[in-house]
Amino acid sequence: MAKGSAKKQRKFAQAQARKLAASQAVPSSCDVLLVGAGASGLLCALEASSLAAEKSILLMEAKPILGAPILATGNGRCNFCHEPLESSAYNHPSWMEEFFSAAARLWPKSTPSELVQDYFGKLGLLSTSHEGRLYPRSLVAASVRDLLLAQLEASTVKVATLRDVVAVEPCEQGFLRALSGAVPGRPFGSRGVGTAQPSCSPCRIGHWWRYLERHRGPRSAFGTL
Repeated sequence: MAKGSAKKQRKFAQAQARKLAASQAVPSSCDVLLVGAGASGLLCALEASSLAAEKSILLMEAKPILGAPILATGNGRCNFCHEPLESSAYNHPSWMEEFFSAAARLWPKSTPSELVQDYFGKLGLLSTSHEGRLYPRSLVAASVRDLLLAQLEASTVKVATLRDVVAVEPCEQGFLRALSGAVPGRPFGSRGVGTAQPSCSPCRIGHWWRYLERHRGPRSAFGTL
């Protein structure tokens, strides 16, 4: 009986997700396209909206919900930062060493982990430290995800779920065209495309700041953030 009920709930959730995706008004082009709505993708979208409010920004996600990976981090508690935060915790340590050096020049009195904690604190997240990691005070990963989704809903970012971007091709005038497997036959024009790096901390948002500064004009840009 319990298994049958769970199966019905999953089917209902999937149907609702498809209904939501179908109702989303996806523009045919945008200034900035972000592919992947994990922790990094959500934060990149928020910062893009904050730094370039006049630009049209679209966040595309292949899964039915946004921020799903967040719910699985830290055994469901979401350890959103190490304490202390070091470059060795990232997929590309040398890249992060460059960022940490720049951050030290801008904020000489704050450590990287303090900057991350302050960033989330300004969003409204209360945090706690445990065994060298920072968690939401609730110790529930959904607290972080719900906070980011609320911020996203209040921003100018357009969202498109169940859109699996399968290829990106150059177009005329230096634009990029993202081809979505979920919307066959409808090429998507974008001035800048970025993909969120798998398994990376939200602190990687610092690279997005530099990315926006370098690519504010209608130039092509594609790569991991």
